Amino acid sequence: MSEIPKTYVETQNSPDKSKWDEAMSEEIEMMQSRKVWDLVEPNSNMKVLGCRFKNLPKKRVSLPFKVGCILPERVKENEIEETELMRQFPYRTLIGCLYFIANRSRPDIEFAVNTMSQFCNGYTYHHWTVVVDILNYVFETRHYKINLSDTRSNMLTMYSDSSWGCKLNDRHSTSGYIMFFGNVPIVWKSQKQKCIALSSMEAEFIALTESVKCIIWYSRILKELNLIDFEIPEVYCDNQAAIHFSKNNVENNKTKHIDIKYKFVQKLLSENEFYLKHINSKKNLADFLTKPLVKEKLYSVIKHIFKMDSVTDGAECCIFKSSRGRSQRSNIIG
Repeated sequence: MSEIPKTYVETQNSPDKSKWDEAMSEEIEMMQSRKVWDLVEPNSNMKVLGCRFKNLPKKRVSLPFKVGCILPERVKENEIEETELMRQFPYRTLIGCLYFIANRSRPDIEFAVNTMSQFCNGYTYHHWTVVVDILNYVFETRHYKINLSDTRSNMLTMYSDSSWGCKLNDRHSTSGYIMFFGNVPIVWKSQKQKCIALSSMEAEFIALTESVKCIIWYSRILKELNLIDFEIPEVYCDNQAAIHFSKNNVENNKTKHIDIKYKFVQKLLSENEFYLKHINSKKNLADFLTKPLVKEKLYSVIKHIFKMDSVTDGAECCIFKSSRGRSQRSNIIG
């Protein structure tokens, strides 16, 4: 017999095609006779994407990123053995797929995907397992969806937050913001800050500046289109020092290096381009974009974003159903 094929296509091109077809038919007939599973149609609002990552390990995951998860440093170029070993895992491909999902409809995985994307040029097996867990979380929560419903309010509302010095290897901070049009989330982002902030106020102000740039761009677009009766947008920040710094003439040696950002924000505030307001940290909806949260806190944010009455760990639907009546997961991520 020739070399064992790894895929169905290879079996059809194999010299032993008839033998492989017979073996596959026998296996399917055996599973049907034993009532291993029943094939059912997917829900009308679901699109099966195929079998791209079907061979990855499957397990139930209730969080996209575990609290207290410590990630090893990136692999250096001279560590050739580890690099060669990891080339068999489609790390960058999977990160790209998850980024596509996170940027369009799943803000709850934005922080996790952004964090793991920083290891694309030097990942280890531990990094790979974390990324696979994110994929399993997406599969378990594939019923999460953003409802683009009618809204009574034309208000743009932005929530801004940062996590100061959270990157242990270089002590860079993480910025995060999420913007709502009425009660519908339309923009969200989690990003590693380019400079090292020397205080929590500085980290919060850098994040605040990025969120202001975003909301002002959208507000000016809506004004120019003149499609709605527009209201002055609101930006919420949970750091009193950053708010005080933005609204007052503060200048000292500690803050001069962010003077351009300061002038930008203060000018827009003075022209009433937006309102800057304080919000309690527990109510800041951008908190999940800067750090991993415990299950209860993350679920409270998810309920608000996805307009859900309750949040469950697993998906509400299944592709396969066992003969014993218990729901079973499919081996196909779709």
